[in-house]
Amino acid sequence: MEYTVELTSMKDNAEALRYVRRKVFIEEQNVPEELEWDEFDETAIHAIVFNGKHEPIATGRLKPDGHIGRMAVLKAHRNKKIGSEILTRLINHAQFLGL
Repeated sequence: MEYTVELTSMKDNAEALRYVRRKVFIEEQNVPEELEWDEFDETAIHAIVFNGKHEPIATGRLKPDGHIGRMAVLKAHRNKKIGSEILTRLINHAQFLGL
């Protein structure tokens, strides 16, 4: 499967980031919407994964304090090591930033 991982911000890719998190956390896992979105969304560095058709399929974020979280992969794309790729990219970026 062809996909690309990009580091981005909520400002630059809000629609794609929100789409994946809404599908996984709110719709699939029944997380209340008011708990899903928080003040860290605007300051975090986000990873977004697009498939070959440039559709968002996964995401994760790196908070300013170095914590990684909000990792989500759409059900149809799980068990393909996409989550591992997100984690690796975010860890590498955190190290680059000295976190």
